[in-house]
Formats: sequence, structure tokens, C-alpha cells
Amino acid sequence: MSPIVVITKKNGKLRIYIDWINIATKKDPYPLFFIDEMLNIVARYEAYSVLDGYLGYHEISITLKDKYKIAFVTYWGASIWKVMPFGVKNEPPTYQKDVTKAFKKYLDNFMKIFLDGFTIL
Repeated sequence: MSPIVVITKKNGKLRIYIDWINIATKKDPYPLFFIDEMLNIVARYEAYSVLDGYLGYHEISITLKDKYKIAFVTYWGASIWKVMPFGVKNEPPTYQKDVTKAFKKYLDNFMKIFLDGFTIL
């Protein structure tokens, strides 16, 4: 059992944080790029645009067979996550894997991705 912490965000909405998710989760071995390597590549160009894909983290659906694994009970009732919750250990590699797969044909041509940052060269 792990405590459930309800945090009020700056916009007034509530965020539920449960630390046991990270304890029970196996680490995803998907390699993340080194930020200094990405900056060295981008620095060679005279101009580039950067797009922020931060909200994309919250669009990664949890498969039906895995939803029961992160169900939790609060005073208000039992709940399950439909999308990957904030702060999960494997959120960055899962997101990196998904966007790399989605934009694979553009990555060596005119685009670089580092986590939620999309750089158009």
C-alpha cells in the first residue's frame, strides 16, 4: 500500500499522485538521446523551429490488459487510468519510442526529436 497524494495544480485542478506505480514498474530499456548530442546537431543550422509536444505525454493510452495493474481506491471510489498518468517511470521512453516511430521517415531529413521537443531544421 502506498499513500495517495492529491495535489492542487496552479490552474486549480487536482492531480492525483501515487508513488507505488514507479516502485512496481519494470524499467523500459529504450535508449533516450543525449541532449548535448542533439544540441550539437541543431547548432549547425542557421535557423530552426521548435515545437512543444508536452501534452502528447497525456495521449498515450494504456492497453486494456494493463489497466487493472494501476487501479487505485480513494475516498471517492475506485478508479483506473485510461492514459499514462503523470510522473510514471516509463513515461519518457514510451513517449520517445512512440514519436520516433510516428516521425521515422522525417528524422534524418529535416526533423529531430528529444522527448517532447520537436525541432524542424
